[in-house]
Amino acid sequence: MLPEFFKEKYFGVCQDYYEKLKKECTKCDHLGHIMKDEQTYVDCDCTKAFLKNKEYIKIGVPLVLFNGSNGKFVETFTKECQENVKLLIKMIRQLTEATNIFIHCKERKDYATSFIASLIAVNLIDSEHDAAMIKSHELIDTFFNFERDEKGWDSLVETKFLIVDGFGQENNKQLAEEESFVTTRFMNLLNLRSSMNCITIIVGDLILDDLKKKYCTSLIEYFVLDCLKFEVSIDKKKQSALERLNELNPEFVKLFSDKKVSSSEGESVRPVSKQRIPNRGRTL
Repeated sequence: MLPEFFKEKYFGVCQDYYEKLKKECTKCDHLGHIMKDEQTYVDCDCTKAFLKNKEYIKIGVPLVLFNGSNGKFVETFTKECQENVKLLIKMIRQLTEATNIFIHCKERKDYATSFIASLIAVNLIDSEHDAAMIKSHELIDTFFNFERDEKGWDSLVETKFLIVDGFGQENNKQLAEEESFVTTRFMNLLNLRSSMNCITIIVGDLILDDLKKKYCTSLIEYFVLDCLKFEVSIDKKKQSALERLNELNPEFVKLFSDKKVSSSEGESVRPVSKQRIPNRGRTL
């Protein structure tokens, strides 16, 4: 389960998602149910879709996963990586011993690994495992939440499968300090989970060299020595805005320039110096 103080947030997300499905539905007049016969109401397809995805949303899976997820998976990752991800999920579902897994990128790619994190979470829920997913920056926020600390902390420690997504995006400088409050709290959480035979999966769009720039020695050693490392390989380089427009609305592409500009171009350009204009007196 998610920590207690996240329940309200995800309940709200669930309700918003359901209202959106009903609003877009053309079968039930936005009610969520239809008449089976003169006396019986049954769930409309929009309600069935909501109920199917509700449990995923409640553990932190983002809504974007439910829209064309299979196509995005094939489009984003190499074929070899796709097969390896399937094997990884199969292995994770069979884990019984305390295990730490670090899923990272072969190259920097915004949010590619978050998609993998969501797939793992969905598969764990489908196989009726105790799982939760939390963003790295939200996890760090819990360290400072002293009023409701106990219930939240217990949930984070005791959840059998905890997926920490977006690692590397938390932007907390204390993680670079060996004896800081955040580093100590984070390492305590990881060590406690291992002692309770739990599985911790940390996911981030990081290459291994990034660890040295952002984190202290104890965290680097955790990722390098204590974690099984799974490297995600991306199939495509980042598309330009013009390439994305060409896929979505090709009729407008001719409006825009396709000129390539190298990073060195423009280096010789200097701002125009302000020239002193002689005072000619006031004009009447």
